[in-house]
Amino acid sequence: MLNKPEKKTTADNIYSELGNSIIEMRIRPGVILTINDLAQEMNVSRSPVRDALIRLEREGLIMTLPQKGIMISKINLEKAQKEQYIRYSVEINVLKEFVDNYTRKHISDLNSLIEQQEKAIKEKDTRAFLSLDDEFHKYFFAATDKQYCAELIWGDAGNYQRLRQLICVDTTHEESVLSEHRQMIEAIIKKDEESLIHIASQHLLDIDDNAIKIGEQYPELFEALPKKGKMRIFGDDFLGGLVKG
Repeated sequence: MLNKPEKKTTADNIYSELGNSIIEMRIRPGVILTINDLAQEMNVSRSPVRDALIRLEREGLIMTLPQKGIMISKINLEKAQKEQYIRYSVEINVLKEFVDNYTRKHISDLNSLIEQQEKAIKEKDTRAFLSLDDEFHKYFFAATDKQYCAELIWGDAGNYQRLRQLICVDTTHEESVLSEHRQMIEAIIKKDEESLIHIASQHLLDIDDNAIKIGEQYPELFEALPKKGKMRIFGDDFLGGLVKG
């Protein structure tokens, strides 16, 4: 007898919604909120909000400030680079396995994701583009039965994910990302593992050149950067007028 899927709790929904808003930079790093604010905005009691915040704090996305509330954690560049390295190390091996076992359907699915990314670029939808970028890379994990590895990597990469958001907003490198995706598929079709790994390595480590520049441009969003700047809010603010600078 098949087990029924577990029903999501209110705390699960709050965790997902708030976590996604943080990762997508709908709430900027450094913003201070209270449990009461969140409970009122989401029309729920304090208890599930508190449970969701405990999980988000474990992941390093928020931190508790005594007598103040909770603060959206600022981006830690050193941790972002380590998160990037973990993903790179695992994904390279996943690609090596994929290139030896891919099917026509795999190529068709990947090309479909590229077409959707092209559409996102035309519509200037950065968040959609990044979401599709994640889907593209997670596809290799799913095709090689490594979904659990992907869940671990993406689930503990809040600094890296937010840095990617900033780089995409402040640069026009989506076209180069798309070009590298196409090159990866071409190498896979040719079963050219050497070229695939070379392209993927450049692709997966591409934030290094932009990280420091972005950190200097928006120092208020990062930990331990010497310069100070005016606070900015990125994207559609999830909590509207409730955010506090």
